[in-house]
Amino acid sequence: MADSLFILSECCRLLCDEFVFLLRNEKRIDFWAEDLSRVVLTHSVALHKPTRMCAASPTLLLYQNYVSKEIHWLDCSTNPPKPAPGKNSLPARRCWDMCITRDGDKSLLITSGYMMSGITCYDTETGAERWRVEGQLPGMEKEFCPLGVTADGTRRVFVCDINNMCVHMFDVSDGQHLGWSVLMKGEQGLVQPRVIQWSEANKSLVVGHFKDNKYIITVFKAKV
Repeated sequence: MADSLFILSECCRLLCDEFVFLLRNEKRIDFWAEDLSRVVLTHSVALHKPTRMCAASPTLLLYQNYVSKEIHWLDCSTNPPKPAPGKNSLPARRCWDMCITRDGDKSLLITSGYMMSGITCYDTETGAERWRVEGQLPGMEKEFCPLGVTADGTRRVFVCDINNMCVHMFDVSDGQHLGWSVLMKGEQGLVQPRVIQWSEANKSLVVGHFKDNKYIITVFKAKV
């Protein structure tokens, strides 16, 4: 499966060998898998007002409830998937996107805020807020407006900033701003970046952005 398919939809994720689509209006999550070169629906899960999701592991999915804003765990090792045993829901602000990463032995959830409410890092075990970044960032002309968020599994968190038309890097430990890549500035063709996915295999970022009145997918080689 191509890395670019991770972001064909802002509510799509790859979970193990399945594409997972969150359908908010239909109030369900659909699981699709490749079968003899075809993509087929394997099963669906009905949910109450789901919005946004991310994969925590090959068998664990997180999604946010649109009304309560709580983030819930879904065990996808069963068919159909069920609420994950022993996993408490996480309190959170309404988010546009989210991803799971690690800092040493700590599992962390990074969420990008709704509109211009910044990014927040939560401890997935306790639900405690670890750090938060908002406002105008160094060297930027406009206020930070984050949308898509992803992480490379080491120390870097990448966030699309639709206001400043660039992709920022942050330190996962404390939220320190690590700057932005000059290869991802608007003058190099990145316009209104919305969704983003780190490709570990290619050490690259797959970015969905708006250009020439249509959404396009671009692969940027990351600086290791």
